Amino acid sequence: MPPKGDFDFTAEELDALFGTESQETPPAESNNATEQQTPPTEPQANTTTTSVEDTVETTKAFARRLSERTSKAVAEEREAIAHKLGYQSYDDMMKTTENRRLEDSGLDPAIAAPVINQLVEERLKNMPQMQELAELRALKVQEYGKQQLAEITKLTDGKITKLDQLPKEVIDIWKQTGDLKKAYLQVEGENLIMAARRTQSQGSVTHMATPQSGVSSIPTDRRLLTEEEKRVWKLFNPQMTDEELNKQTTKK
Repeated sequence: MPPKGDFDFTAEELDALFGTESQETPPAESNNATEQQTPPTEPQANTTTTSVEDTVETTKAFARRLSERTSKAVAEEREAIAHKLGYQSYDDMMKTTENRRLEDSGLDPAIAAPVINQLVEERLKNMPQMQELAELRALKVQEYGKQQLAEITKLTDGKITKLDQLPKEVIDIWKQTGDLKKAYLQVEGENLIMAARRTQSQGSVTHMATPQSGVSSIPTDRRLLTEEEKRVWKLFNPQMTDEELNKQTTKK
């Protein structure tokens, strides 16, 4: 079962994202375009905004953990009570109690229970409040899919902008873990590294001949990392600084 918390959607809900407009993200822009179009910002205002956003996210995370622990405690207490009363589980206790009430009313549980359950489900389905909840959840699923896909679009330099472009194996792992980026790296991580190396072998010799800061000498059988290779290294080693990445070399 997928981990609860930020990810609590079913495989069926994720399947509903495929083939819809909401699961497409715009191609990632190059670094140069970003530098030219990004207006100057005010550090003080950004610092204040970031601080507020951090506080909100921290509060949300605490509330979510508290809710999970409370729900877990309630479930465990229910199971404990059921066991003390001689039932196999809380669900078993509730089902036995409901059947006893039907029998006391002169009804056969085997016949009445399915009919009652169907009526209850239909009534709940037709309630405006339940319909609103269903619509809200559908929106949450779409937003979740957009956020997850945006990371893949960025990771692939805009090559993947739709969920339909992802391999089936990646999607299957995503449905189990809830993390599309990790699922993609698990399946395609080696291909990303190989693609980065091929790009370097086809690139200009100028980049290889230009020394970077912090590198005094490079063996003749090795070369510096390209920008794309640095990005891949950073994915697997997020703690590395830019200075450390600039010193890394690989075989020619």
